[in-house]
Amino acid sequence: VMCTEYVKEKKELIMELVKDRKCSEMPRITQ
Repeated sequence: VMCTEYVKEKKELIMELVKDRKCSEMPRITQ
């Protein structure tokens, strides 16, 4: 159980990181 929860948390963390990265890259592309 702990393992699956850990993986789930890591997945969400990575997803947030990817979102932040995309958001920060978008303005650069438009400029």
